[in-house]
Amino acid sequence: MRMYAALVLIFVFMGLPSLARAEEAPVPAVMSGRDWMDLNKIQVEADLVARTPQPTFTGFVEAQLLVDGQARPVPIMDMGFQRNFSKYGLGLSGFLLVQDGWAQAYIGPTYKPADWVQIGLSVGAEMGLDYKLKARYAGSVWFGYDLFSFLGCVEFNNESFKGDTLGVWYDLLLKLTPKEWMSLGWRARRFVGLGLYLEFIAPIPQAPLTIWAAYMPFDPEKGSGKYWHASRLLLGSAFNF
Repeated sequence: MRMYAALVLIFVFMGLPSLARAEEAPVPAVMSGRDWMDLNKIQVEADLVARTPQPTFTGFVEAQLLVDGQARPVPIMDMGFQRNFSKYGLGLSGFLLVQDGWAQAYIGPTYKPADWVQIGLSVGAEMGLDYKLKARYAGSVWFGYDLFSFLGCVEFNNESFKGDTLGVWYDLLLKLTPKEWMSLGWRARRFVGLGLYLEFIAPIPQAPLTIWAAYMPFDPEKGSGKYWHASRLLLGSAFNF
């Protein structure tokens, strides 16, 4: 019995160094074919998600003030939204505006075939001093390239198709944005005028504040009997979300 016990102890002590070396030996990091397929699938799916446009919702609430010399300032309140869907460049936009003696609202689809262009068509209603609801339509286009962007909107009503141009309205804005917080450019708005435009954006978390001013002294339609209005300003501030 003692001889058997001695042999067992000898075998145990002889095996311990080999066990220790086995524990210290590095395990080769070799992936199976199935692992490589799974990893490649994950990478492909991640690339597709990164390249697929994600749904977004943006909007603004804005206050404007038209100042023209000795005339009474005209306050204007407006708001809008833009909903971009994740497929085919389709979206939805809406707009609402209220001022003294006038109100309007419309909604409609947008289409963005590329990152640098978007077009939209909308239909809604208007109400003037007669307090009667009438149909109103709008078309918009946006272009953007590098530091430059252009946004144009044209509105009209049923009377516009009969030759009455009073129902036609446009707002055109061409901007250069040299800094994230500043833009400058040119703005034209019917019944107001055209001139220089300056914009500042305050980086408020979750709700950036935009403050802008447009000096619009020239009225190409001579709406109030003269072309030049040296003190005509359009001021605005908007919370964006």
